[in-house]
Amino acid sequence: AYVLTKARRDQGGKRLDLYEGDISLVLPRCRVAVLHSSSTSAAVEAMAHGVMPVVLHEPDRYNTGPVADMQDGVFVCGEARALAEAVRECLEESPGWRMRRKAWPEVFERMAAPLDDKQNERLVDALRARRVL
Repeated sequence: AYVLTKARRDQGGKRLDLYEGDISLVLPRCRVAVLHSSSTSAAVEAMAHGVMPVVLHEPDRYNTGPVADMQDGVFVCGEARALAEAVRECLEESPGWRMRRKAWPEVFERMAAPLDDKQNERLVDALRARRVL
């Protein structure tokens, strides 16, 4: 069981509520969900609740999840400055936010499509990049 906690942060004169806990309790209260790149199910659940996922991508770590295939429907960030910009875009519902939000039906359709071995390709590519293969 998760305990829902709430903290307040100020960012550029705007108050942000940061929640932690059971995702089904947290998402209905959010406008933005900042997630780790391996949080595919959390990203999909956020989208199902109408919440824009902002995915923290660590290029040095291999991720088998299909979040990389969802980039037209989520914000993907690799550094703090990009993360702050993505959160700002979400809060302001910028053109980039609207473009990603409009892509959600297609993203969901791709997620529900039969497996196409992209995960295997990503694994092989990652192993080759690290000179394991």
